[in-house]
Amino acid sequence: MGSVAWQEKRRYWYQHWRSTHHSAPVCLVCGCRWSLRSGQLHHVTYMRLGNEEPDDLVPLCAAHHARLHQLWDGSPQWRALGRATATYGIIALLRRRLQEQPEDPPAAEVHATAPTSSQTAAQTAAQAGCVS
Repeated sequence: MGSVAWQEKRRYWYQHWRSTHHSAPVCLVCGCRWSLRSGQLHHVTYMRLGNEEPDDLVPLCAAHHARLHQLWDGSPQWRALGRATATYGIIALLRRRLQEQPEDPPAAEVHATAPTSSQTAAQTAAQAGCVS
């Protein structure tokens, strides 16, 4: 999606978002700053692929866009709901998971638990360069 046409579509989407929301876009999951350079747009629908309307696209950071696709691609249940319903359902799920995670675990807990291959959404977003 690095074509000139897609880059123009992203710029148009960005301007539309700014004018309708009166603020800069943020990742809909974690709220980190979204930019034309590093932000990603997820297609809520492919009905107008190549001729997308601004509402066909939602802003996500790279980490949460990847996680959304992991859940969508790996779950027939999500796909059965349809792309738009599943997109907003997965975004809501990822938000809840992010809110349920303790912000500052006790020091003993940090030292007692070995790191795992799964990271929290906040850690992943921070590593992806998101700035809240």
